[in-house]
Amino acid sequence: MIRSSDRSFDKHPARRRARLRAQAALFACMAALAFATFILLNTHGALAQDAEGASDLDATAVAVPEGIIGEPPLVGPEEEAEVSSDAQGETPAADAPDAMAKADAAGASEEAVEATKDATDSSSEAIGMAADKPSYNLSLPKRADTGLVYNGTRQQGYGGVPVVRILADNGVDEMDYHAPLYVEYKGINGTVYNSPPVQAAGYQQINTYAPINAGTYQVIFTVPESQSFTLNPSSFEFSIAKAPAPALSQPSVTLFDAPGSVMEFDLASMIGLPSDLNGGPSYAITGFTETGLASAAVDPATGKLTLTANDRASRSVQDTVTVAITDMGNYEDCAVQVAVSYVTKPSATIAGVKAATDLVYNGEPQQGYTGSPQATYRSPLSNQSETYNGPFVITYTGTASDGSAFGPTTQAPTAPGTYRVEFSAPEAASFTGSLALDFSIGKGASGGPDPTKGSSLAATGGNLAATGDGLLPGLFATVAGAAILAALIAGIRLIAKRRS
Repeated sequence: MIRSSDRSFDKHPARRRARLRAQAALFACMAALAFATFILLNTHGALAQDAEGASDLDATAVAVPEGIIGEPPLVGPEEEAEVSSDAQGETPAADAPDAMAKADAAGASEEAVEATKDATDSSSEAIGMAADKPSYNLSLPKRADTGLVYNGTRQQGYGGVPVVRILADNGVDEMDYHAPLYVEYKGINGTVYNSPPVQAAGYQQINTYAPINAGTYQVIFTVPESQSFTLNPSSFEFSIAKAPAPALSQPSVTLFDAPGSVMEFDLASMIGLPSDLNGGPSYAITGFTETGLASAAVDPATGKLTLTANDRASRSVQDTVTVAITDMGNYEDCAVQVAVSYVTKPSATIAGVKAATDLVYNGEPQQGYTGSPQATYRSPLSNQSETYNGPFVITYTGTASDGSAFGPTTQAPTAPGTYRVEFSAPEAASFTGSLALDFSIGKGASGGPDPTKGSSLAATGGNLAATGDGLLPGLFATVAGAAILAALIAGIRLIAKRRS
C-alpha cells in the first residue's frame, strides 16, 4: 500500500525537482570548499619548505615571469618571516561556515594569475618600445609664413631651412639634421592641391612643388624610413591670399535706337581679363538705367551681354549697365560699367535682282524675279562699308486678272495678273531699306478665259459656247453641245409628227 505522503510527493513533481536542485547545489559547495582547502594547504606547505631550505642569496630570489626588464627583487630574513607570517595568516579556517568564503578565496587566486599575466604583457610592450626608433621634433621653422599674396610664383609657406635636433652617435651630444628630409603640400579648406613628397638636399630651398595659386595649404615634413630616427608629426598651415582686383577695361557699346532692337556683345573679350585667373569668372547684372533700355542680361558663364532697346531710345540718350565679376580664382572680385549709346540704323542699297518677264500661267507659283538680293551700307558702328546677303523679308501684293486683290503675303502668286515683289531688311538687321519690282503673269496660250473662273457651258444664239482651260476642253464642250442640240430637235419633230 502507498502512503499518503508518497502519493503527495508524486502529485507535485515541481517540489521534487526543487529538492534535487538544492542537493546538487550543496554538493557543488562542498566540492569547492574541498578544492580551496587543498590549494591553501599546498601553498602553506610550499612556503614552509622554502623557509626551511633557504640557505643562500640565490635561493631567496622571487621567481618572475620571463621578459621583465631588470633584476628580480631579493628577499632577506625579515622578508621571509613576513611572507611566512602572511601565508599562515591567510590560511582560512578548516571549518569555514559556508561555500561563499571558499569561492572568494578561489577568486583571489584567479586575480593573482591575471595580475601576473598583465605584468608579463607590460614587460613585453616595454621591450618593444625600447626597440623602436627615437622620435624628435622639428626645430626650425617654428611656424609657417604669413602675409603671402598671389604673385604668380611658387611660395613654399615657411622661411629658412628645416632642422631636426637629434642625438649624436655617442648618445650624449646633440647635432643638427638637415637632409634627407621630405616635404609635401596638400590643399585644405576647399583648396584642391596635392603634390608628391620632394626630398631636400643639404640646405637647398624646397620649392619644386610649392603651390602658386591663391588658397589654403598644409606643408608636411617627414624623414625617410631608412633613417635611425623618426620625426614627430610636423606640419604647418598657411594661406596665399588673392591678389587685388585687376584693372579691367570699362567697355562702351552702341545699340540701334529702333524700338525692340536687340544686340549681343562679347563682354568677356572686351574687358581684358588676366590669363592667370585659375578659375571663373562668373558674371551677373547688378543694375542698369532704363532711359533707352528695355532689358539687359548676361550669361553667367560666357559673359555674353544682351541688350534690348525700348521705344524711348534715341541718339540723345545714354545708359549704363553694371556687371559684377566674381570667382576669379587668384584675384579679388570686381565690377565693370558698360556705357550704352544709341544710333539710327543706316539706309542700305539693295541690288542683285530684277523683275522676271514673259511669265505665263502654268499652274505653279512664280516668284517674279531673277537673281539674289544683296544689301550694301555703311555701318555707324564700324564706320566701314558692310555687305548683307540675306535673309530678306520678301512680300507680294497685286491684282489677279479677275480683278481680285492679292496679298500682302509671303507666298508667290500663281494666277494671271499684275504683281509687286518687295525686298526689305529684317528687324534684326543693322540697316534699313527696301526694293520693289513689278511683274505680271499672262494667261495660257489658248487665249481662253481666266483659269480662276473654271469651265462652264452657255447657250448663245442657238449654239453652246464652251469655256475651259485650253483647246481640248473647248472642242470637247462644242461637240457635246452640238450633239445635245441635234437630239433635242429630233425629239421635237417626232412628237409633232405623232400629234398630226
